[in-house]
Amino acid sequence: MQSSISNLAQRIFDSEMKVPNLRPEVQKQIVWANRVGEQSKISIVYVHGFSATSQELRPFPDEIASALNANLFFTRLTGHGQDSAAMGKASLEDWNADIDEALDFGRALGENVVVIACSTGAPLVLSSLAKKSCNLAACIFVSPNFGLANRFQNWFLKLPKVRSWGPFVMGRHRSFESRSSDHKKYWTQSYGIEAIFTMMEAVQEMTKLQISAFNFPLAILYCPNDQVVSPQKIRSIFRRWGGSKDALSMDKGDDPSGHLLIGDIMNPKQTKIATRFALEFCFKHLKPE
Repeated sequence: MQSSISNLAQRIFDSEMKVPNLRPEVQKQIVWANRVGEQSKISIVYVHGFSATSQELRPFPDEIASALNANLFFTRLTGHGQDSAAMGKASLEDWNADIDEALDFGRALGENVVVIACSTGAPLVLSSLAKKSCNLAACIFVSPNFGLANRFQNWFLKLPKVRSWGPFVMGRHRSFESRSSDHKKYWTQSYGIEAIFTMMEAVQEMTKLQISAFNFPLAILYCPNDQVVSPQKIRSIFRRWGGSKDALSMDKGDDPSGHLLIGDIMNPKQTKIATRFALEFCFKHLKPE
């Protein structure tokens, strides 16, 4: 077993080495709880959000993994952590394959899997879990993208054949200003408009699911004043959830949009309270070593 898991780590490394224009420190990677190649009782899979990378909420996932003595796998959605062109070329099928792979790696790394996902990572995870069974112990979602906060955009991006005519209305590229050097380093700030359509397809795919059928424990951290994703849709999913559930309503903190609620890069002052909440949730529902 230890040998096969070590081979898995090499496989991840070899695969990421082939990715063109990959930025430093954003590749798929395993953070081992103990010895390299040793399976842990619990493993954690981290799925980042749209245009971001594994760095977006750190050290939050690292602290959870450390407290649970869990191996930690950071995935990377196709096109992310590269350049503008790569973001625009990624398809929903690519992202779904990334999540399927991440969950498979999680199963190999630990007897039970905890998934931490931010923003658009959350609907991708739910769609994958609906298709295949998993020894999932729990999910922790931070600002999950179950629909956009802007109602017009939410409606517009769902219109028929929007991929064909949408660029003539919206333009062919989207960009945003960085708030710090690390924000610029670890996020893709300019990308083809096709990436927006793919993001919305991920949300739409999730909305077709029977949410009440999910029966594993769920923790959600969100801001009632999130200006990026819809707090109302978050609360709707939470109400319909079929398993045990806990929610933490948070302030905007240092993020004016109220979306990136924790992490050293965007909202360091709120990471501690989020970590405490997540660990209380984990110790209530799991049996860590």
